[in-house]
Amino acid sequence: MSASSRFYEPSLSGVRVTREPPIGSVIVCEIYQLFDHTGIYIGDGHIVELAGTGLVRAVSFSRFLQGRSGEELLVVVDGTGKPLAFDQAAERAISALYTYRPYDLLRYNCHRFCFECIDGRRHDITSFFDFKSAIQQRFRTQVDVKRIDWRPALR
Repeated sequence: MSASSRFYEPSLSGVRVTREPPIGSVIVCEIYQLFDHTGIYIGDGHIVELAGTGLVRAVSFSRFLQGRSGEELLVVVDGTGKPLAFDQAAERAISALYTYRPYDLLRYNCHRFCFECIDGRRHDITSFFDFKSAIQQRFRTQVDVKRIDWRPALR
């Protein structure tokens, strides 16, 4: 079994992630079925997110969902359903922890922060649609999201 194939398995509804997502994956949740929130998975059940206060912080899967309407975590995948993982995204996200960014819902949000972690440069990204389009253009791959059926063990 290849390293990338161990993270997903086919199901009747497409592909679902059944194991821990790769470090550097982009994790997504819905907000009232109108918006999406994104963060970078750094391992050990933690996601780095840009909070609405502008603080870059690491949170658990349950905290990432807290206060949002979505009950499911999703991961950004390529056209074959394999989670897209970016090693440098995890490194950049970790180095940004506990810093503040000039958060603005349209001008500097979680999607822009995540793409900067992936690409290392600033881009004009205002929505999850823009984020997915930027990934598709930058890496020349189809982009989708799939449900994560894995959760870290409680300690």
